[in-house]
Amino acid sequence: MFYLLIFVILLIMSVLEISKIDKGSHRILIQLSWLILVVVAGTRYETGADWDGYTKYLDQVVPIGKFIMIGQTGGDVGFEFGYFLFCALLKQLGLGFQWLIFFVTLFNVSLITKALKNYTHYVVWGLFVYYSLLYITVEFSLIRQAIAASICFYSYKFIEERKLGKFLLLVIIASSFHRSAIIIIPLYFVLQMCYSNVVLIAITIFGCVLMLFRIPWITSLLMFVGRFLGDGFGEKIVLYTQHDVYGIGKEASIGDFLNIVLFIIFLLGRKSIENKKYGNLFLNLFVAYLIVYYYIYEYMEISVRFGLYFMYSLAVLFPVLLESCLSYYNRLVWAIALFLYCFIYNINIYINHPTTVLYNPYQNYIVYQILNKPSIGEERLEANKEIVRKHRQKLKK
Repeated sequence: MFYLLIFVILLIMSVLEISKIDKGSHRILIQLSWLILVVVAGTRYETGADWDGYTKYLDQVVPIGKFIMIGQTGGDVGFEFGYFLFCALLKQLGLGFQWLIFFVTLFNVSLITKALKNYTHYVVWGLFVYYSLLYITVEFSLIRQAIAASICFYSYKFIEERKLGKFLLLVIIASSFHRSAIIIIPLYFVLQMCYSNVVLIAITIFGCVLMLFRIPWITSLLMFVGRFLGDGFGEKIVLYTQHDVYGIGKEASIGDFLNIVLFIIFLLGRKSIENKKYGNLFLNLFVAYLIVYYYIYEYMEISVRFGLYFMYSLAVLFPVLLESCLSYYNRLVWAIALFLYCFIYNINIYINHPTTVLYNPYQNYIVYQILNKPSIGEERLEANKEIVRKHRQKLKK
């Protein structure tokens, strides 16, 4: 129930944020929310996915000084150069994987908090939505993509401000940690435009039809994108499209319905959303998320990975709609609806469902060191592999 406790704490602070508080109290709420998110993920210990592979990579990487001298990375995993430099610098300083986790979390949460201050007044609500929908998956598992996604989230402000140079610089830096961030570049010319409701509805309905009737179309395009982005990325595309476990499509779920509900809500509240400086931009980002969700239904892994960059839009759109409510009563009603959505989204983690073995129980490095407790991280990794294998083979049939 650890994650549920954090959920409740952030929810309480979010409710306080929409009440009548002074600027000093609001600033304290933001700082406390930031601190909780940094500490929880930043001090986790062998909790989440892929920590074993990232640990091995850091062990293999040469210190940055040695890299300058011999020109060799020392790592045999095809990670991007930006991530290698980060690891090599840590290695030069004599810091291990736990420090890597802490610095990555500190960077991501700080950048997301700074970005939210630009996008909405209700920053705590934004962080609450981020925690509920993205934080546990992203910060506990997708180290490289977590860095890339947080940088891209901050870079969106430069689309609205028409600062192409700064936008490109940030996305290029993001792609040096995870190449998938490259897909954001063409969106500079798309996201700043204002589309009619008819266009947005038509795009969404067409995607729903593709998914509902299981119409195949995306494989050839993905292969082209893979070849364009390079061998390493191309190999990942092949893995995610042809592997017996990864190359599977989405199954019908409540998420299909909830996405449409959110789309309708955002269209109904579009005028209020677009009254905010970045409102139109993040509405377009959400539609981009729907496109990835429905149009790439054939390959769940790719859809989820790419969709993360656009799902951050909800951390802005939800608070923006709250801001548009003139009375405290209306804000409270909308807050309750948000609470229900956010709770349902990750309910399995909150109730310690067996399929969430990667995250439950939560292990904290400081606590485990003080109490000299043995980690069960490796056993949980193996248990999760079996759960994923059985589930995805079932979907494959």
